[in-house]
Amino acid sequence: MTLQEQLLEKLPDWQRDKSGVPFIFTDSTSGWTVEVNADHNDQIGCRVRELKVTHAQPRPLSEWATRSEERVKGLKEPLRLLELDGGAGSALLRSESPSTRQDNLQYFELLLQASGSGTLRRYQIAREPGSKREVIPFSLTHETLAEVVEDLTAPL
Repeated sequence: MTLQEQLLEKLPDWQRDKSGVPFIFTDSTSGWTVEVNADHNDQIGCRVRELKVTHAQPRPLSEWATRSEERVKGLKEPLRLLELDGGAGSALLRSESPSTRQDNLQYFELLLQASGSGTLRRYQIAREPGSKREVIPFSLTHETLAEVVEDLTAPL
């Protein structure tokens, strides 16, 4: 059973409680751990605050960033590689064209670490100078969430 299939089987049964315990699933076959922090989860989807994938082994950063840019298509906006910092061992991808909602910009940000972790969040920032960005939840069906995870964890 693929990681995507396993997530589709387990996500509908996860009940987020008031303690905020995230959904955590480790696939021993592939070596990937998936962590979903969400405001809400039901039988169809969830309002995600953060999606994190972690591999047991380091990842070749440049190749992982390029593949993520090419493969991750399930989000509202396509991701584009913004920065690749080999010295720091990180790559930053952001929405190619941020959305606008009520004078705020909203965009996805994916931070990849050569150590083997990737973190996806959605941010919002007011257009006013000096505004600070904030993490906001984003809605995904379980099917789309599993596809995004599959795209991020595909073999390099």
